Amino acid sequence: MGNPAQDITTEDLGFVCDEPKCELASGPLGLTAAEIQARVLALRTKPTPPANKDPDEDETEAGGDEDEDEDEPEDLESGDDPADPTAIDPLGDGAPCPLCRAAQPPRHGKLLAIANRGIYARVLAAATGLFGLRYWQLVESDSTTGTNRLLDAQRHALGDATKSKATSTFVIGRKLITAVVLKALPFDGHLLRFGNRDADVFEMIVVPAAKGKKERKKKGWARGDAKYGLDHSPPGPTARANPVYVRELQEDLIWLGYFSPSRGNPHPGKFDVFTLGAVLAFKQDLAELYGVSVSPTRISVAPGSVRAGEFDTAIWSQAAFVSPLRIMLDWCSALLGGKERKGVQRVAAGLARGVKNNLAKAKTAKSFRSYLATLEQRRATLAALADAWPHVAALENVDKPFTPFAPKSASKSVSQLAAVPPGKQPKHADAKALASDAVWSLDEYNARDDNRSYFFTDLRKALGALHGALDEIADARGRIDELTPPAEVAAEWDPVKSATETTLATLSKLLGLVRFWLLDSPRQVEAWLAHIAELGTVDQPTAVYLKALREGGKIGPNRRPAYQLQAMTLKDDFGSADAGGKFLRDECTGRPANRPGGKSTTMPEIAALQFFGNESGLTFTHTLAPYNTRAEDKDTRIIKMGADVNAHRRGSFDPVFHAGGDWFMSRGWGVGQATDVNIKLDGVQLRRGLPVLPPGAEAVQHPKPYVDREVSVADAMDRKVLVRYDRSDRRDCTFRNTLHGHYYDCHSCLKRFFDESLRGEGRHGRGGVFVPVGDAIIGEPNKARRFFVDFERYTPFARGKDGVEDPDAAKRYQRFFNLEPPPVDPNVAAVLRKMDGSTAIRTAAEAVAKAAVVDVDSLVAGVEAHIKARSQLPCSWFQVRFGYTGSGEQAFGSLFDLLDVVGNLDTKNQALIKHIQEASALRRS
Repeated sequence: MGNPAQDITTEDLGFVCDEPKCELASGPLGLTAAEIQARVLALRTKPTPPANKDPDEDETEAGGDEDEDEDEPEDLESGDDPADPTAIDPLGDGAPCPLCRAAQPPRHGKLLAIANRGIYARVLAAATGLFGLRYWQLVESDSTTGTNRLLDAQRHALGDATKSKATSTFVIGRKLITAVVLKALPFDGHLLRFGNRDADVFEMIVVPAAKGKKERKKKGWARGDAKYGLDHSPPGPTARANPVYVRELQEDLIWLGYFSPSRGNPHPGKFDVFTLGAVLAFKQDLAELYGVSVSPTRISVAPGSVRAGEFDTAIWSQAAFVSPLRIMLDWCSALLGGKERKGVQRVAAGLARGVKNNLAKAKTAKSFRSYLATLEQRRATLAALADAWPHVAALENVDKPFTPFAPKSASKSVSQLAAVPPGKQPKHADAKALASDAVWSLDEYNARDDNRSYFFTDLRKALGALHGALDEIADARGRIDELTPPAEVAAEWDPVKSATETTLATLSKLLGLVRFWLLDSPRQVEAWLAHIAELGTVDQPTAVYLKALREGGKIGPNRRPAYQLQAMTLKDDFGSADAGGKFLRDECTGRPANRPGGKSTTMPEIAALQFFGNESGLTFTHTLAPYNTRAEDKDTRIIKMGADVNAHRRGSFDPVFHAGGDWFMSRGWGVGQATDVNIKLDGVQLRRGLPVLPPGAEAVQHPKPYVDREVSVADAMDRKVLVRYDRSDRRDCTFRNTLHGHYYDCHSCLKRFFDESLRGEGRHGRGGVFVPVGDAIIGEPNKARRFFVDFERYTPFARGKDGVEDPDAAKRYQRFFNLEPPPVDPNVAAVLRKMDGSTAIRTAAEAVAKAAVVDVDSLVAGVEAHIKARSQLPCSWFQVRFGYTGSGEQAFGSLFDLLDVVGNLDTKNQALIKHIQEASALRRS
């Protein structure tokens, strides 16, 4: 039973017109009866048309009825004033628009009445909901006029629902309206973009000092000037009182799974970089998932023009993006090469050495021919690398921004590219000046320190390789020009020489363009940031689609609805981190114990506490507040969701170092933040970790781990943790085999690394015994794919700044893990001593093997065997922790999160500390 509805008065009504040419069709909220009367009066007092106007023109355009308005009374105060929308439909024939009737020539528009004041200001006819899109619906009424029937319908809609006769249409007069009508444009027609803000923003504020106390900082609402639109202006004339448009946008994006309040440091009420990333990701899905078309320019939406099932206006966006960073990283790869192919610098150096050391010194035709064949092979390789150079289109106008930063086919071949325009210079002269440019440190764009650091490392290597290649090419060209072959091979030399000169000239021009682009890249990045901020604007079509999906509507050619997070309460969570920790421990210990050599069924509860505590704080939900725009939602809770973004390194949205392509890569959900991409979960298809509803779906289907706290834990453990253990060496626990050690007493096990100063320093433990291992190098966290324990301290990483090797390492292996690794081959130790984080294992092995006169392949295999024997210690759960995060510096750093929290209780989460200590005591008892 609903509450009795209060009466609507005619003073609460505004009116819009269904005739597109009428000015009443363009106002978002309509006009009152008094405002319409005033406008009709203004039209009637308007000067008559010029005398030379065709006297028949009005009659022709109006249908030839020159007596059409003769019966209209002139007195605006009369009881049956046709300019009064509440009095012009006594017979229910439909309410003609007074402005259309007063126009010259007259039009035939009909009025639509809207309650835009009073308690029904947010209600349109009989529909339910909270936002701007509403349905006109049929409600029977015995009232005489269309206006009064509308009033009856609206009163009835909020009255006793059991007596409602509402269907899918509504009658005004005798005109049938079947459309969804946009009462007011979303956000009252305001565009929202990066840099906008509400009057109140939730951020760090300074609390003035009280008597006898110091001032302090805390999170709170900071008051300022509201700024909206492309030019960051105050709220416009259509704005409601005290608008909170940015917070409303953020709230919508939260419910649809695009905005994560728990990832990074977003600010409620401020269109910050996190909101920008969410909008860009939403627009990408509008285009790719819902089939909405994109436009390179902004398209406006007329109020009242939105029709259910028909709205298909293009959003302001583009189909694909490629960031300047992605371009530069691809060029870095082309210059430096990798495991699969050689880079330009290496091939160019080989060619230059061949000319200098071989061809130029060849004494016989036979040796010259042999070296000539090698030269031609290297030349052909360089030509192929040049022809396959990535992003050639970006080099066609190097002194201009590569807007719109979209994948683009080159209009010229590499050989046809023009050189750098005469007189043009890049912004910076060298790598040092480039790295100091302010664009990389813009606070407003949130560039992560790690992203900056690792990108600069790659960029310095690329510029070094580029300059080295240019030097090698210049040297080779000079030597080729001076080279005189033996007479009997001169005819063979000339075509190879010509082809080589052409290839080297083309490559020299290409690398010159690349050098200019790299050193001028801050200008490209500035243009990129301006471009994505512009396309990250919530234009009116995007806002309509956003509101339609939030209301449960279906959009796009296939009429697809959106997934919506489920509203929850504290009863849906564990109640506290303490309760969550208790449940997690019981979940681990209540499962069957792992069997040696078999697939895992559970995990160490202490390790699980850190895994899940690190991801979610041992809770399943968090409050919607302070993003809620309605006071009654302040206690509403939603599942914890974190979006993994496509940055140079994963983490918070980082537009400076965005890698291009998708804006979001995946999402993590619930207690374990189990990260999903494109899979099916509980029969629900996921796309970048977001559930996707099928076209035409009538109800939201939730994967159970996204709505059930206990299933969330079990799902993360079974689907994400245990499977990684099963792919490992399955070294379950080494501590139980040691003196005074106990099975799964992870706290006591890891505490030893602190007691004996083996942890190392900083985020990545430099100077400690855990050493990162990459595909080809050892000692660089950024390249880490795995790790090993270096008790011997052979590697520079393990020794740190002032460390020395440990001659008693073998005893420590036995004492810590009850292991006795085989004696270390001195040549293996020599290779490990060269592992400085940049030297490849094979490169170091080649040098050692040459000096020791041993087989290099056998030596490389010996290094790998040494690493494997010391990997996944003290147990394979360490490798699982690494793999749970991924790879690289963040994954390697996660090892130290586990080490610090479990071994040293280094966390602010007191519930986590309590449960680790309790679980450790139980394991020792």
